[in-house]
Amino acid sequence: MAEQLTVEQLIEFIQAQGKKGKRGMTLVAIDGPSGAGKTALSEALQASDLAATVVHVDDFYSKEGADPSSHLTPEEGCDEYVDWMALLELVIDPLVDGDPGFYQLYDWIAQKPDEWVTVEPRGVIVFEGVYAMRPQLRELYDVTVYVETPKDTRLDRLSKRSDNPAWVVRWAEAEEWYNTNIIPSGYADVIVSGS
Repeated sequence: MAEQLTVEQLIEFIQAQGKKGKRGMTLVAIDGPSGAGKTALSEALQASDLAATVVHVDDFYSKEGADPSSHLTPEEGCDEYVDWMALLELVIDPLVDGDPGFYQLYDWIAQKPDEWVTVEPRGVIVFEGVYAMRPQLRELYDVTVYVETPKDTRLDRLSKRSDNPAWVVRWAEAEEWYNTNIIPSGYADVIVSGS
């Protein structure tokens, strides 16, 4: 059963897990619905004594993720909108093997991958975003965190973002399918409030 922790308690929890680890690094997944506060939490971990390196799952949007087709079902969208295989092959697998990971930041203006980033296999590395705790990935993390936030709060935050309305609807349907069927909250070590 997941522990309900504050941000300060989460930092202590991650530090404790790091001391148990043998890899010289601690891999942390932060998942939760859009607008829950995942990015804010990852920034707090980055600014803390952990000095976490943050990898945003948003940088792995596939071609479908940038402009989702209407022909995909929510389940197919869950599999297609984020290129989780690239996240695994380019970053997570190399890190687990003790090698640096490499990936491209996503340029939201040009809607395409941009500059390359190197992730060194040391310290705390946070993978933040919807789909971070997919079944294919979740066993590779040392700590899994789910950010839980009331729907009204999330929708208010999302209303302030200037996204393509068609994209928002399709993304939301796939995300709902993921949260209802994959249930990342059920696999979290820790629940943190995003309120």
